[in-house]
Amino acid sequence: MSNKKTENISASGENEPINLSGGVSKKTSKPAHNPKLKKESKQPKIQDIHTENKSQKGLYLRVKPNKYYRFISNILGIVVVGFIILLAINSVNVYLKSIEAKNAITYSASQGYSKLLEGSKSTTKVQFTDALQAFENALENFEDAETILWFIANDDTIYARESSLASSAKAILNSGKYFAKAGEYFTEALEELNQIPLYIVSKNEEGLPHQTDIDVTDFLKKGIEKATLALVETRAASVELEKINEDLLPPDLKGRFVYAKEKISQIIKTLESIEEHFPAILKLLGEKHIHRYLILFQNNAEARPTGGFIGSYAIVDMNDGFIENIRVEDVYHLDDQYTEIIEAPSYMDKYSPNILFRNSNYSPDFFYSGNKAAWMLQKEGGPSVDTVIAVNQSLLKDFLEITGPIQVGDLPNKIDSENYNAILTYVIEGKIWGAEDPKHILKVLVPEFQKALMKKENVSKIMSVIYKAVQQKMIMAYSRDSIIQSLLDTLGVSGRVPLLGEKDDYLNVIHVAMGGTKTEPFIISRIQHHTIIDEDGEIIDEVTVTREHTFSREAQNAWNDIWDSFGFDHKQTPGYIIDMLGRGTNHVNTRIIVPEGSQLIEVEGVKESDVEVGYDEDLDKTYFLTEMRVPPQNEVSITLRYKLPFTLDFDPLDTYKLTIQKQPGSKGGVFTKTIEIQESPGSDNIVSYAYYPEDAYLASEDFISYATNLVYDRYFSAVFGAKE
Repeated sequence: MSNKKTENISASGENEPINLSGGVSKKTSKPAHNPKLKKESKQPKIQDIHTENKSQKGLYLRVKPNKYYRFISNILGIVVVGFIILLAINSVNVYLKSIEAKNAITYSASQGYSKLLEGSKSTTKVQFTDALQAFENALENFEDAETILWFIANDDTIYARESSLASSAKAILNSGKYFAKAGEYFTEALEELNQIPLYIVSKNEEGLPHQTDIDVTDFLKKGIEKATLALVETRAASVELEKINEDLLPPDLKGRFVYAKEKISQIIKTLESIEEHFPAILKLLGEKHIHRYLILFQNNAEARPTGGFIGSYAIVDMNDGFIENIRVEDVYHLDDQYTEIIEAPSYMDKYSPNILFRNSNYSPDFFYSGNKAAWMLQKEGGPSVDTVIAVNQSLLKDFLEITGPIQVGDLPNKIDSENYNAILTYVIEGKIWGAEDPKHILKVLVPEFQKALMKKENVSKIMSVIYKAVQQKMIMAYSRDSIIQSLLDTLGVSGRVPLLGEKDDYLNVIHVAMGGTKTEPFIISRIQHHTIIDEDGEIIDEVTVTREHTFSREAQNAWNDIWDSFGFDHKQTPGYIIDMLGRGTNHVNTRIIVPEGSQLIEVEGVKESDVEVGYDEDLDKTYFLTEMRVPPQNEVSITLRYKLPFTLDFDPLDTYKLTIQKQPGSKGGVFTKTIEIQESPGSDNIVSYAYYPEDAYLASEDFISYATNLVYDRYFSAVFGAKE
């Protein structure tokens, strides 16, 4: 084992590519190979006016196409901007070039969509009064434009009914009015809905009585009513869009217009989803019946498939947004009294052959782990619960940065974001507050923490931490109620492992700490995923997992200073506590989960006999199981090569798709993805037409490289085909 320098990759969540080009400082752009898959359709000629299959004789206007192309281009360009603006309200960031108005009609419409933009920006900043005024101004501008076009709006002649130009112009203005009105309603809905966290905190703020005058569910209902009205207006706008003749659009606008219509359809689905999941939100708040939560406190310094070891848990009762009860318990109080043997999956054999409450989070898919945790709690004598939430201990740092230092019991100093891990571990593992209840400090900490956190001024910061934690799978949830579970799936908080398509690649590397060590904070992880595709479309994956243990004397000295400041003589600290916290060897059970049917070819860094090949029935995936041991100041790598169970068809095109999921609760690491096309000597028939993410590095037609952090789940795809 050798010491190696590790490249410092930011784990901030920013998706910055790493240059893997081998010394090339600039990304060189290669002309895109654009296969002609479809012939462009010709612009249809303007025909005579017809109605009910009979030609209408008489005078009709013949116009110059270029003039009306400019007219439609201006207004339709603004319409497209309007669609994208509404998406901004839903936190979808899309940029579209604005088009300058050429006359009074398009000027008024442009002002209307400018107001939509102004309104949506205010909405994203939660400036509801400004947003509402902007949407009202937008509506006035569209009404002004309609007044200018009175001769179209009020014309019932054959020309007005049959001319695509006239009906399209009318539809543009109508859609603008509907969008403006939808913006008003949606802004009012957000104003109501964004107050809910504030009211929940108000009802639970320390020192205040149970505020029965604040009915959280009433505010929720008002918000949903406004969202429903926004849905009605958006649907009406969508109907108007269908009246616009795309054939009249210039080529540079046609594609964007089609794209915009697809996006407005997504807006409708989002608003429909709000309606659909409204009952679930009421249940979670405990509107009609008390909703009982099981909160799993997972110590992700000791890695587990859903984050960390379940050392403690809390039972929380929610009644109409008010927390009526919180009870914190040590998981061992139940486990130590339970004698029934429940056989665990074979991949758990080396660290826990039997399922207990504390190791019920054995699946990386929280649907299964949450369900098993609720079941084991009840089976071991605990209460029945409705919803399970897993929270990883490292989040305490973020919340303590919000609350500031907290006094816990008679400790001489306060617990803060920098010392909490060293102190909690020392007190619990050293049984400082008693061997019978070593985690008593948590029972004292939680109420004080709740008092410090549940304050009105903390609401926005709390929501920001929770939002980020959900994205990074530091918080996951499961519910026995199918309606609530559907909501959790929609919100992306359920921690699901996806079902794969017929030609989908997949990777999920799961580490489980062995021997009770809590050294994960000192581990830097790197994963390299190399894919080789041959000319017949067969695929070989090569995965290299590297773990580096960074514990040092400096880290131990920092702990010594913290312990001494709390009156604990660091010289008296038992050696096993220091080993457990970081000085010991990081020993993990490593499970590499891949598509079902993958065939192991060879391994490096570990004996082939030490790699178990298995099938996870819950996930419907194959896995390779082994162990990794990394002493401090060392790094260890293992490499596995395996064949995927599917092939690509390059006639004419096929897509390689990879989903790489991060281990819940992990801090992430560097993930590198490369794809190599291998053909027979002299052959050059396969080419890459496109790839995602767009900032991947195309070293050549035969090699693609991409690197990022694994703070979030990542997705990669590339389109390959035969050269023309």
